[in-house]
Amino acid sequence: FLDELGLDSGQIGLLLSLVPFSGTLVLVVGPFAERIGYKRVFITGRTIRTVPIALILLTPTIQDRYGSNGAFYYVGSMILLFAILRAMGESGNLPWRNDVIPNAIRGKIAAISGMINRLSWIAVGLGAGYLIENMTGLQSFMLLMAIGIAFGLTSALFFGQVPAENETESAPSQTEHWTGIKTALTDRRFAVFMMSFGLVIIGFRAINKLLPLFLKEHIG
Repeated sequence: FLDELGLDSGQIGLLLSLVPFSGTLVLVVGPFAERIGYKRVFITGRTIRTVPIALILLTPTIQDRYGSNGAFYYVGSMILLFAILRAMGESGNLPWRNDVIPNAIRGKIAAISGMINRLSWIAVGLGAGYLIENMTGLQSFMLLMAIGIAFGLTSALFFGQVPAENETESAPSQTEHWTGIKTALTDRRFAVFMMSFGLVIIGFRAINKLLPLFLKEHIG
């Protein structure tokens, strides 16, 4: 989609980096999510984040009026807003799941969910590739985003049927929150794990995001 807008690789890389880097907001949002309620924060974030994606559907109009440069800033603003809302919502995701899914079956659910996710990615990739190949311009991308919005809202509706977390425990203060993070980072084994995991993510993101452009531009 970004390549079709006429953006260069540097602009595309910048826009695609907004989502993973915005994940660091969880460090700040986490304590507030615990006070407000993990489920409430997750469902709200997952629902509201579809708004900036819906606004991206106006990109062809923006591009016609302001050109590729205007489209870059417009799409970038929408992606940044989406990334912030996503990070806020995800701050309640894992704690909520850990609370409502019993330890005895968490591994099984994670395995089944992982398999379904990957099969879904294959199906979506094949379907999206077919539409992009058989439709011209931005039409296919607009249609795919509209379908994605519908699935996003549907998923939020289904998640709403899952019980909320146990609210008997009191939320830690900001001081306790940052003290806990400092304690975790002083654990040498944990720090090494996080550094290693960070390197894996950087490598995976680079390949995952820019490989399609390489295949299109250089492999054909």
